[in-house]
Amino acid sequence: MVIIFFATNGALQAFPQIGIFNPLAIFCPLIFVIVLGIVNEAVVEVRRWKEDRAFNSTQCKVLDWDCEKAQFVHLTKRLDAIHVGDILEIADDE
Repeated sequence: MVIIFFATNGALQAFPQIGIFNPLAIFCPLIFVIVLGIVNEAVVEVRRWKEDRAFNSTQCKVLDWDCEKAQFVHLTKRLDAIHVGDILEIADDE
């Protein structure tokens, strides 16, 4: 990002109308780099959100206590429905 800032700043300095001490020559590259960084972070966050949503929708096996039968039963739950204290059954390839 710093390289983009200095490259844009150097390109603006090539025009004599802008000059070295003109605020436009300083703030335009700075704003451009900041906006570019924000857009990059937004793209990364959306990609991570989609991956998390896809992963959380996968199924897993849970060992749950059935009070009526007084024994453990195997259930299938989505990963986003797992709570603290749930006992998961994990196979070698998972």
